[in-house]
Amino acid sequence: MPQDVDLEDKLIYGLTPVRFGYLVVAALAAVMVWNLTALPPYGRLPGCIVLCAAGAVLGWGRFAGRPADRFLADALLFVGRSYRLRRRRRRWSEMVPISLRTIDDQSPPAGKESRGD
Repeated sequence: MPQDVDLEDKLIYGLTPVRFGYLVVAALAAVMVWNLTALPPYGRLPGCIVLCAAGAVLGWGRFAGRPADRFLADALLFVGRSYRLRRRRRRWSEMVPISLRTIDDQSPPAGKESRGD
């Protein structure tokens, strides 16, 4: 058996340890939500279904041939690097795409640079 092969270990149902952990954490969170007695059962059921579905997608899901957790991390990294929050006076912050024009809008005009004189 070759020892230079870098394959991920599979635990159960074809899941790697990290993806199996996603599934277990989602299942435990769903049980925790179901045991909330302050809410009626018809209020707890949608939350449990969403948590179980999120765990299943993170565990077994693939998008464009990539595992769902890596795809989600790459998507968040792309959005984080492409957009930034800009605060305006008396307004809520808004997402603004980063481009050269927005950078130029925030820099002072060429003739009005402040000097330390």
